[in-house]
Amino acid sequence: MKQLEITCPSCNETFSADQALQNHLKNKEQKYQEEIKVKESPVIYTSLLIITFLNIYFGLDASLIVNSSFNASNLLLGIDK
Repeated sequence: MKQLEITCPSCNETFSADQALQNHLKNKEQKYQEEIKVKESPVIYTSLLIITFLNIYFGLDASLIVNSSFNASNLLLGIDK
């Protein structure tokens, strides 16, 4: 099967249409990969570290949350200690 050949009008180089398409797709893929690179700020790691610490702390010792809940419910119900 004969391939479609393209001749460049400026440099007279001949190449196949398949080769041109592959090069085009390769260039598009490189541009796309550069666009989707994540540019993260290190500040986000500080907040994640704080959230993780608090999650572990309150998971192990929930007395602050439980006592605050009891105090709030007693206040709302009008029960004095």
